[in-house]
Amino acid sequence: SHGGAIYLITASAIDVIKDSLFDGNSVSLASGTDYCGGAIYSNSSSIGSVIGTTFTNNSAYNGGAIYMSTTPANTLLNIIDSTFTENTAMQYGGAIRLYNVDVGDITGTDFINNTISGAVKASGAAIYATDNTPINNISDVTFENNGIVSSSTDSSAGGAVYVGGVIGSITNTTFKSNYVNAALGSGSSGALRLSGSVDEMSNLTFDGNYVIAKNGDAGAATFVSETVGDFSHNIFKNNYVLSTGINNPALAGALYLESTSFDNFSDVQFENNYLHVT
Repeated sequence: SHGGAIYLITASAIDVIKDSLFDGNSVSLASGTDYCGGAIYSNSSSIGSVIGTTFTNNSAYNGGAIYMSTTPANTLLNIIDSTFTENTAMQYGGAIRLYNVDVGDITGTDFINNTISGAVKASGAAIYATDNTPINNISDVTFENNGIVSSSTDSSAGGAVYVGGVIGSITNTTFKSNYVNAALGSGSSGALRLSGSVDEMSNLTFDGNYVIAKNGDAGAATFVSETVGDFSHNIFKNNYVLSTGINNPALAGALYLESTSFDNFSDVQFENNYLHVT
């Protein structure tokens, strides 16, 4: 069962979705996990642009509002001046879940209060994009109070955004009060988790993002196997990790780096970030 409102398959195409409302659409099953795209499900099809559109209170197991997957080609060009609020999923992509999709620009858009809640490992309460999903640009976007609550003993990551592929740039964007709460397992990246190269990350604010977990790290962001070009004019403040296992140390109140290099790391502020083990 897929696509609570719209189901696209076999080279179907919508050029523009504009000034529209998707409210309270859902997909559910009595058992199992194969239900995706609370509002829109697209497989081997395309959506050109989503402009000035609101997605609220939609739900599914994966992709609470939008689920896009394709072999071999499915393009979501732009998400512009839109709003995603109160959408929910149980594993990946509280608002949006993307697999093998070429993404253009996500700009001027708000992701607020989108959540993932369940008993499995989870990622990306606002956006979850796999490693074969490149994104050209994320700019002038607000990610606020998106979060994961998982009762799994496994690992959950990316309270707001989880991206495994290449990103051109992330600029002029705010990550505020996003979170991962995985009290029985591992949790990381309260706001952002990246594992592909990024040309530019500038004028970003990470404020009050956090991780609560038995094994916790990266209150704000995690970069793994990253090559970052310009990392400048960014602010990390009031981010934290609360580790609930005394034998499991907390790591990196703000920024956790693994196998990551920067061409330019300049004018970055870190204020009042912290770790706490109970």
